[in-house]
Amino acid sequence: MMCGAREKTKRRKYLEIPLKCVDRCLFIAYRERDGFLAVSAPLSWDAEYLMDVIMTNEPKPLPFSGGLDGISEKTLTVHHDKLYAGYVAKKKEIQEKLAVLSHGGDVSSANQSYSELRGLKDGETFAVNGVYLHEWYFDVLGGDGKPTGALVDALTQQYGSLENFTAYFSACGMAARGWVVLCWDTHEQALRVYTADSHNQGGIWGCMPVLVLDVYEHAYFIDYGSDRKAYISEWWKHLDWNKASELFTSAKR
Repeated sequence: MMCGAREKTKRRKYLEIPLKCVDRCLFIAYRERDGFLAVSAPLSWDAEYLMDVIMTNEPKPLPFSGGLDGISEKTLTVHHDKLYAGYVAKKKEIQEKLAVLSHGGDVSSANQSYSELRGLKDGETFAVNGVYLHEWYFDVLGGDGKPTGALVDALTQQYGSLENFTAYFSACGMAARGWVVLCWDTHEQALRVYTADSHNQGGIWGCMPVLVLDVYEHAYFIDYGSDRKAYISEWWKHLDWNKASELFTSAKR
């Protein structure tokens, strides 16, 4: 972006962003819901790239309002508004720092034992997966739990009955320490269930999540204490099978 009299304003939901050149740096000031922030970067940067880094890190709202029977509003407030939003904030912080390093920053200290770049890249996988997994988890909640659609047909065919699948998936939820993911495995061209003990452990590359279940204690402890089995049973009652079928159809394309 050339420095000069030009000023460009982008308008998006909740945001108004003037882009200016100040002291041979690209200066981006933007308003968020709870304050005013600014980012500066070298002129060699692409303004659109920097804005993408900033603008892709906004928390998504829940697809439903209020609490669910068996999953309280307090649990959802802590889970979505604090924990998930915290991962979004860390994703943004890390990616802004990586943007500096990837656009001419000093990466000469990069080392597999310890370095700034290694720490940021490791933290990036944890934060980004923390964002994406939670979004998939929330996206399929808020339904009536009544099985219907292409996904139900595919699961019935693959597992012999939907009951076989739900029993197996629930058991995986008892065995995992963090996540259970039904996904479309693009390598095998089939539905598969994988588990993860952490956001950045256990994931299989080339797999597109369809159903994601959070089995960390924060997802259920307020409502169920240590009774994870009761939480998983309740989770099925609020599953939006239509939304899950949409994700399944999209993943297969």
